[in-house]
Amino acid sequence: AFLFVFFTMVGIILLSTTLSFFLSLQISKPIFQLRDRAQKVAKGDLSQRVHVETNDEIGQLGESFNIMVESLAESKKESDEFLSM
Repeated sequence: AFLFVFFTMVGIILLSTTLSFFLSLQISKPIFQLRDRAQKVAKGDLSQRVHVETNDEIGQLGESFNIMVESLAESKKESDEFLSM
């Protein structure tokens, strides 16, 4: 009986650890992608966009990022046109 309980607990711990690892990847991967794209935008690459797959907080952050970069690109275009007159 003791070994059954022991191995059941070890199995539950391993399963929980594995699920936690994959859940953390699901959360951190889009954040790392957003960080990388933001760094490229900071260097002047206004063609960067993120692919939004969800409508949760991270997805909304991605949508806001895309809107911000589009607005920056439009402002730069208008500024360039004004300066070329």
